Parts: sequence; C-alpha cells; structure tokens
Amino acid sequence: MNLTTSEKIEKVFEKYFQKNISLTIKDEQIKRGKFLLIKNCIIGNNYYFELTIERVKKLDLVRIPYPFEIEEYPEDNLLFLDYRLSSLFKNNKKLLNEMNQWCNTEADLKASNKMFNNILEVKFE
Repeated sequence: MNLTTSEKIEKVFEKYFQKNISLTIKDEQIKRGKFLLIKNCIIGNNYYFELTIERVKKLDLVRIPYPFEIEEYPEDNLLFLDYRLSSLFKNNKKLLNEMNQWCNTEADLKASNKMFNNILEVKFE
C-alpha cells in the first residue's frame, strides 16, 4: 500500500506522542519540547503539518511544510525531512540545474523559509 506524504508523517509521529522532540536545521536548534499533537493545515495554497510542542509552561505551534522526501531511522528515534531541490528533481537533472540557477538569483526565496534546500532533523527522546 502506497501512503501519501501526509499519511507517512502521521504514521511516524504517532509513535512519539508525549515524547521530547527537537527540531534542528544545520546544527541550529529551532524548537525543543514535549510533542503533544500533529494536525494537517492548509493556509492559502500551502500545505503544512502543525506540531503542538509544550515548552516550560507554554504551548508552541510549529508549522512545517510537507517535505519532498522522508527518511526514518527508528533505532535512533530520528527522522529527516528533506527539502532539498535535489530530492524534488532527482530524476530530472536539467530541471534541477535550471531551478538551482533561478533560486540562486532569488535571495528572498531562501530568506523566507529556513527549510528551503535543507534537511530538517527531528529527534525524539
């Protein structure tokens, strides 16, 4: 059975309810706390999943765009959400090169989203 990206993410995250979670990009920790809830979210034309994370006497909502690729390492309680263009266009090198050239000229695109062309590391404890 082929699962959608949304189903894959929900299936992985449901195993870790009430566990501590940390979200990291390029060795920079974005958020850390206790994972409480996941839900799908549509804002305009953008699809996200939203995590509710409990921090010291505070609940944070973290919106995360759906990744191009997902890699799970259950033995390490680790999940990689891949937002690299090379993952999106892995079967089309010509289009990948064109997108890389275009994105290099679009500084606003890179600045608007930390996950652009990166991997989000999700670690559960």
